[in-house]
Amino acid sequence: MRCALAPLLVIAALLLAGCAGGGAQDQDSTEDFQGAQQEVAQTVEDLQEATREKNGAKICSSLLSPSLQRSIAANNGKEGCSSAVDDAIKDSDPVDLVVTKVEITGNLATATVAAETGDETVSTDTFTFEKQGGRWKITTTGA
Repeated sequence: MRCALAPLLVIAALLLAGCAGGGAQDQDSTEDFQGAQQEVAQTVEDLQEATREKNGAKICSSLLSPSLQRSIAANNGKEGCSSAVDDAIKDSDPVDLVVTKVEITGNLATATVAAETGDETVSTDTFTFEKQGGRWKITTTGA
């Protein structure tokens, strides 16, 4: 398998996990949270699902902040975010993103996210979010 290792901040953890091989167990970590914390965790679950579906357009339009969309497109020489994300995820393997911690301050949040394949955690990163238009959007990852 060829692994697409593009320098896309938001999906770096996914790609690193994808290169590890193996299968994901598809845990739903949203059940561990309530209220706004659960909404943040749901954004991560939605990212996982859209990545499995190889749906860069959904990732960019629904899950990423506009500034992150512009950054991804600019840093990868692509016409738009979805094209760059599509290229990066097209050869990635399934990975389970497990949210282990969420902290919220006003309209900003951070989440600790473990990328797992099978029983193995292959990376742990911190994602940041901003509430925009009633939805938590990913602004950065720690990758």
